[in-house]
Amino acid sequence: TFHHEAVHKYLDVFTDEAEHAAILHEGQKLFGVDDFVQVEERLAEEFIKYAAGHTGITGRLKTLFEKVLLRIKKYLGSGTKIEELYKELSKLGNAIHKDLISGS
Repeated sequence: TFHHEAVHKYLDVFTDEAEHAAILHEGQKLFGVDDFVQVEERLAEEFIKYAAGHTGITGRLKTLFEKVLLRIKKYLGSGTKIEELYKELSKLGNAIHKDLISGS
């Protein structure tokens, strides 16, 4: 799906080697999987679920609260790389969607 492939493309194009590795290492711990390929696939599949939960009015409210929570976590030094990845992908997806609707 679009969301699944967006994770792969984002990791390949928009992260440097250290950022990519940090996300994959975090995924290893989170998912209990050693193989980086499997971790990246799991991240992509989980992002589909994440993106589906952030649509409509309820999703927008959820996104707003999560944005505030992420800022607090960053301030306290407890945010995760995976959370940041999913937020960034959501922002990019929303921007692309708006461009498609406006005809840009």
